[in-house]
Amino acid sequence: MASEATCLFKEHCKLPGESCDPEANRGLQCKTCGQSFHKDCAPSNRRDPLTCGCSEAQPAEAEASFAMASPVGVGRKGSQPSSASKKLQPSLNSMKPGFGGRIAGSCNYSKEELYYLAELFAQVKPSGRIQWERLLEVHTRWCTEHSVTPRPLGSIRSKIRQIASRRYADEHEDAPSYVDMVKRTCREIKAFKVANADKAGGKERKSGNPTGEENETDMDTDASASADAEVAIPPAPPNDVPAAEGEAAPSGSGNMVHASARAEGAGAVPSSRSHRDYHEGEGGRTSGGRNVTLSSKAVDGHTKDMLLVTLGEIKQQLQDTKDEVKSLKADMKAVLRYLQIKEGPPMDPPSSLSQND
Repeated sequence: MASEATCLFKEHCKLPGESCDPEANRGLQCKTCGQSFHKDCAPSNRRDPLTCGCSEAQPAEAEASFAMASPVGVGRKGSQPSSASKKLQPSLNSMKPGFGGRIAGSCNYSKEELYYLAELFAQVKPSGRIQWERLLEVHTRWCTEHSVTPRPLGSIRSKIRQIASRRYADEHEDAPSYVDMVKRTCREIKAFKVANADKAGGKERKSGNPTGEENETDMDTDASASADAEVAIPPAPPNDVPAAEGEAAPSGSGNMVHASARAEGAGAVPSSRSHRDYHEGEGGRTSGGRNVTLSSKAVDGHTKDMLLVTLGEIKQQLQDTKDEVKSLKADMKAVLRYLQIKEGPPMDPPSSLSQND
């Protein structure tokens, strides 16, 4: 026989004559505090149905919230609170301390965090895995400074994808400013990736996800921006390593100018020199009568650009070879058809010739 247990919400219990033991009907036991209560007596606005609300508010606060949510004198099963009581019902977010009313460990983003995340996303413009890791590092540091639970990278990328997919027109009056900022940054990232694909001699990639999340291979390939220049992020500490000489942060339009071209002035680094010559240029080797000083990041970036161009040429040669093979196959088929017609079985003479004979 089930043991008797007192309902935690005994003052507002809807089933005072029945046991609220976990083995009895409609009996539950809170997995946090272990208190027994009826399933129909707990507040309906609690997040976890297996708890009594103690993890979100004190029992007295949860009971007061239940009293405001339930109309007086309504005790039958299945009753719903009135619209007037819903307006008076306090939010559990206001009962918990934290930045912007956010509960620690929950998936709610406060407005302050959304504005900061949009600004950080516009500063970094992550088109590859390295930039996303940099964004996560800075955001985690910001969460630590504001006593907020750090978020995983998957949560941040999902939130940015959700903001970018909102159906607001450009510069809509009702849209928050962080939505316009995220959408504009996504367009800049997509334009940057298309420009890189055109530069490599490949076709433009048609993607409906402008945040750079097609697959992990594309993210690794497009991560050359973070290797060329260090982005300037507002909340970075003063002991951060500054950018190397000849390098600068990207402009607001999202066009990432190569650091090696800036080191040469208006002209570009000649492509006839080898990779070894570029590394020797770090010590002050001259090129075209001018002293060239390149950082290792600029050298690696230029070498990667050369490899991408070479890869595009190889792809074009493979395509030309495939076209030649197709034309040869067509010629062979024509020759075989001609030989089959020429060496076919002899035809019978017409009947008129046989009668004349």
